[in-house]
Amino acid sequence: MGNKGNVALIVILIAVIGIILFLSVPLGGRLGIFREAAISFIFRTPPQFISMEVSINGIPRTVHSGESLKVTGNETIVISKLSANTFFDKYLTADVVGFGKTNDLHEPIDTSQIRRQLIDAGIRSIPIEIFYIEHTIAKVPLEIDLDKQDFMERIREAKDIDGKIALLKSAHTSFPKDRQIVGMLDQLLSQKGDYETLAGIYKGLLASDPEDVSSYAQLSRCYTKLGMLKEAIDMESKIVEKGRASAATYRRMAFLAGESGDLGGRIGYLEMARNLAPGDESIIIDLAKTYEQAGKSAKALEIYRSSSGRAKDRAILIPVIEDSLKKKKYDEAASLLKRYIVYYPQDKNAYAQLAMVMGKLGQTDSQTAYYSKAVELNSSDPVLLFNLAASYEKSGKDKSALDTYKRVLAVKPGDRDSLVRAAALSEKAGDYRSSYEYYQALVKIDDSAVFKKGLVSAAVGLKDSDKIISASKEYLKESKNYDVAITLAYAYESRAASRQGRQRLEDLSAALDAYQLALKINPRSKKAQEKIPELKIETIKLKRGA
Repeated sequence: MGNKGNVALIVILIAVIGIILFLSVPLGGRLGIFREAAISFIFRTPPQFISMEVSINGIPRTVHSGESLKVTGNETIVISKLSANTFFDKYLTADVVGFGKTNDLHEPIDTSQIRRQLIDAGIRSIPIEIFYIEHTIAKVPLEIDLDKQDFMERIREAKDIDGKIALLKSAHTSFPKDRQIVGMLDQLLSQKGDYETLAGIYKGLLASDPEDVSSYAQLSRCYTKLGMLKEAIDMESKIVEKGRASAATYRRMAFLAGESGDLGGRIGYLEMARNLAPGDESIIIDLAKTYEQAGKSAKALEIYRSSSGRAKDRAILIPVIEDSLKKKKYDEAASLLKRYIVYYPQDKNAYAQLAMVMGKLGQTDSQTAYYSKAVELNSSDPVLLFNLAASYEKSGKDKSALDTYKRVLAVKPGDRDSLVRAAALSEKAGDYRSSYEYYQALVKIDDSAVFKKGLVSAAVGLKDSDKIISASKEYLKESKNYDVAITLAYAYESRAASRQGRQRLEDLSAALDAYQLALKINPRSKKAQEKIPELKIETIKLKRGA
């Protein structure tokens, strides 16, 4: 019994040692798997994941522990088998996190849907979680190959600006250096006024590439919008330090100096900008206006004038034109105005100014041509029409002048100056009826003697005794004029010739009074001296006859 007991003890001891060695010493192959399964079973610990067999659009693939499953995102995957160091593979399950069922083993998974979620989240993979009963024993990354076009399609699908921004942020995460994506983000974030977020994006770009000058410029803009002027200046200074400053850099620095109230600094930066881009008219205008703000108008004009020979912008040309006109440099003004209308052919005022200058230079035909062009652009402007009429008259084109004065009166009835010229030109043309009507209109708005006399003259031209008498009497009420008095006397005599009896007596008596007035005005008048005795005798006879 003693020997048997010893043998049993030794056998037990050897078995224990064997078990210990089996459980502790690493083994390969199937034996190793068996050992790990035994350990898991004995000690109730989760097994170790070994592999996952899948099919991708029907093509089998095996993914081992530590590997990832990579797909394009337009495929259907099926997890067909899971392997772990366990005796009980039936307790192994798989879950594509966020998709499918609780157990996705043998279930088709449409990766196109996963693709959309990854795009929205800005990530490239989701885990396939491997379970043994309720224990997670492994996570296999399901990686989907996303490209820029995927993001762009989703961005186009987004209906609102916030959705687009979210997708663009995701795209930026995947493609942090893509300038198109950054540019689109910039546009939308600027639209929303979210310059803080935008500043963070450009900071990120600079962190990866400190030589990215454009990002310094954009970050400066963000700081400016946020009211962080010092920080904005610092960004622009970085560009200068790197020797990459452009005219645009100095313009931004000029703006920041101006915002800070530093006009001297603004001028200095704009001068540097002009040196780098001497033909940039916007810089020239900014610089000149800043000099004006600083009370240096002469310097501003000097800058405008130095650029006017090649300038296209009205902001440069107009001050120089005005200065030329003020100084009566008409040749210079004409040259500048001709240049101006090349670029601004619809500016009626420019044509009117040029016409005036041509008149000063004695070029009446050119003056008329430019006034005509101004009228073409605004046919209802009475001032332009009047000036055109005056230029016609100056050129001896009386008919065209009269027609144009009539156009003035059509748009501005009762225009005094146009009535004066229309009356004079009508009388000159022998149209005494029109002349009479114009003078009538003038007398209604201005009863000065000159217009009343014009009315007399027109009436004489009409040879209408009644009108002559009426006009002459009105004139003589305030002005004693020998010629008008004689004219009145003639008119009464002329009318008396066609009358009889008392009417004839009244007209001859009125004629006698008119001759006496004429003699009083001009005591040496032979005509009055002759007529007065004759009319006295004739009126006496008529009185006796009556």
